[in-house]
Amino acid sequence: AEADETEVFEIKDFTTVSPLERLIAAIERILKEWTPALGDEFMDPFEKEAQVEMTGRLYTLRFVHCGRSLVASPSQITKQLERLLVHENFEDDCPPAMLSMIAPCGDFVHHRHFLERWFGVSQFLLVQPVAGEFSTKVSLSEAKFLVSALSVATGNLALAIPFFIQVHDAERQSYVGHTAINGTHVQFETNSLPVTPPGYAHVSGLLDLFRSQLGQSMGENTSLTVRFTYARASQADWVPPHSPEVYRNGALECGSYEDPVKCLHLATTWPHCRADAIVDNSVYSELQPASAPSWALRAEWDPDASGVLGEVLFDFVRLCGVVRNTSAILGDKAFVDDDAAAKKSTAGKDALRALTGGSTDVRRLGNVVGDVMGGVVGGVVRVTGQHGPTAEDLDVILPNIFVETDKWNQSLKAGELEAAQRHCIPGAKAAPHGHLLSLLAVYLGQVIVHDGGAIGAAMLWKEVVLELRWHWEHLKPLPRLVARQPDSRHCLLQQKIDMLQCCISTQLARNQQRSDLATAAGDSDNEGFHSAIEEDDGRSSADASPLPRDAQRGTKETHPTLKLLSGAPLRVPFVQEAAPLTEDVAEQQLQVDGPDDATETRKRIYEGSLRSDMSAFKAVNPGCELADFVRWHSPRDWIDDGSGAGHMSARMTQDGNIWQTLWDEAVPRTIARQRSLFDTTSEAERVLAWLEALPLGKLATQLFPVLLAVCHETLSSQPLANVPSIAASLEAARLMGKGLGWASQEDLDRLETIAQSFANVETLLSRARSLGQQLVLSDNRALVQDLLDGREVLLLEAHQRRLAELLFMEGGPAVPSSREVIFRCVAPRPNPASRPVAHRMYARIADDGFRIAGAFSEDTTFR
Repeated sequence: AEADETEVFEIKDFTTVSPLERLIAAIERILKEWTPALGDEFMDPFEKEAQVEMTGRLYTLRFVHCGRSLVASPSQITKQLERLLVHENFEDDCPPAMLSMIAPCGDFVHHRHFLERWFGVSQFLLVQPVAGEFSTKVSLSEAKFLVSALSVATGNLALAIPFFIQVHDAERQSYVGHTAINGTHVQFETNSLPVTPPGYAHVSGLLDLFRSQLGQSMGENTSLTVRFTYARASQADWVPPHSPEVYRNGALECGSYEDPVKCLHLATTWPHCRADAIVDNSVYSELQPASAPSWALRAEWDPDASGVLGEVLFDFVRLCGVVRNTSAILGDKAFVDDDAAAKKSTAGKDALRALTGGSTDVRRLGNVVGDVMGGVVGGVVRVTGQHGPTAEDLDVILPNIFVETDKWNQSLKAGELEAAQRHCIPGAKAAPHGHLLSLLAVYLGQVIVHDGGAIGAAMLWKEVVLELRWHWEHLKPLPRLVARQPDSRHCLLQQKIDMLQCCISTQLARNQQRSDLATAAGDSDNEGFHSAIEEDDGRSSADASPLPRDAQRGTKETHPTLKLLSGAPLRVPFVQEAAPLTEDVAEQQLQVDGPDDATETRKRIYEGSLRSDMSAFKAVNPGCELADFVRWHSPRDWIDDGSGAGHMSARMTQDGNIWQTLWDEAVPRTIARQRSLFDTTSEAERVLAWLEALPLGKLATQLFPVLLAVCHETLSSQPLANVPSIAASLEAARLMGKGLGWASQEDLDRLETIAQSFANVETLLSRARSLGQQLVLSDNRALVQDLLDGREVLLLEAHQRRLAELLFMEGGPAVPSSREVIFRCVAPRPNPASRPVAHRMYARIADDGFRIAGAFSEDTTFR
């Protein structure tokens, strides 16, 4: 009784869904989503991908559409195949995969998917294990399980899509496949060996193998296509672009470090021949290159070939991510106060000073004292350590940047620099091409690549800032700049450089006016713009007669039409221009503590400018009234009654009007005697402080569009840049940078993508150069263009074949690097009474191994 009570029996529920059924359902669900694309032979190449699970392991289910369309209708294909394979019972309603297998098109297309090359199918399903899941190896039992699931799923959906399952390791490229419809099925299988079996080293042995798969009495009408490929390693006379004097020419170098063409392949093809018409065995072969009806040339590229211009761009993008400034990178070793070291490196500095100023202004860089720079006295500024450019390198770089050459001035006058703006990135917030920042961007990129990365860049930037300070302190105009006020369309760095140039030019002009004023007054009064007399001299402007010499010098012209209300001529004074502003300073003035403060700031700026204009007007027009000033300065506020008289507008006559207040306060003074609206000293120091504190990442980000313009000019000046594919790629790369520089924080991924596009153009140019050296033809441009597009180019002209003979067969018969054969046949299988079905076998014999891929069909209705 106790035994009965403790007995446990198991109930098996056979209604539970099995793993196979779950897998089938998952595959069907995915294929239903893909149904609109399945079976369409005329679509462009594309892939779809999803994941399925089987017993805890993930697999990738991929639909591959190679994009090759066949003929419009199966009947047309059938007629073509009947003429080729001579079988009258081959039916029109056979599956599309079977038609693709034996269709005489698409053979040996090297850029297609390898399964298409082996089996001729243009669309298929592919199952592979997900990388990282256990291992990439698939056992035969797993493969059979997956074949069963896919067979059921495609059968339930009536899809005649071939599918392939990876077997063993992915490196072996071993697959099994299957498709079935309309009472037929096709079995796909591959095999590979490291060494070619002796019996299968020629067409005759492979033909015997193909016929043995069909049966001894079948496959008599067999068609074959043979291709022998000859390889020739690239023999271009390749000279790397890197020069030991890379800093001397100030230009970007272009080209790959290594020959980008790995080898050239000449493919000789005998298409669609009857098998019994070809003799190729161990004793004799009639498959000689000269007898091949089709010759094709293809270039194989070196995937590891890299170019110097691309390297500069990629390193520049990496610098864009640096958040530290120069002082933080160089630390306490930023300066060396060493007189001995200074004496060793003064030749280049003295030459630079001699070119940029008089002999009395020659001084070593680094002998600058300033609160912002931290009091660097004596010695040349150098960073100790093993990284970064040497003192000799900097002595070459800095004169090239800061010495204005006659060539640059002539280009500016001739309008060449303006025409060169076509190289600029459209819509980018950058700097004018060919100016100072263009050269700085080039040298910064070269220093990053060749001398220490961020440390080298920090050293160069520190030197550049010190050089800018020297130019300000000695009032030497900056070279390679057009005189202009800061333009908000340019990058902030260019605005700061323009502001410093404005400070220098304005201070020079003031010094000249002060000297002229002192000479005209006959004394040695050196009073400048910043020591203007603030107190009134007690005389009214009406008492000033005759017009003082100072007022005469403050008169720009006599107005051609207007006169003072007193009847005297109205003299137009020289007036001060508003102080130039960079966009960051303008934003600071308008965004201080709130809208009220911003309004007050604008009011203060406006009042200062208006008071200056009133003082200058009073100085050159003694006895004038506010109405005279309004008629000249704001004509809209003067209302003419038509009789020659008039009056000021209501805005000007209302109580508390600021114009009346300022007019009463304004003291008659020409601009030579006024306090300047533009404080050059404070603005210059503000600019220099900003430059010193600028993080290297922001420096590189602002210079990146400038560097791209230089890259575009460099690439477009290469000899083969007008090849259509290269020119189109270069223009596409330029347009990719559209709008750079306007974002507060640039996306580094986008910058890297743009850099990659320019590097790709450089690679194309290097490939074209290598091909041009090897394909020595007077009209080889079209051939180079086709090879650059990655296509296999048919050699149809006699001179092209002659070139191929010289390249591949000079010095004796060439040995093919690979031999490929495709066998096709339409024959009944598995017995003579079955319907005729298509069969195909691909074989490749090469030094790296032997591969065979067979697709054999069977009639499942009449077995």
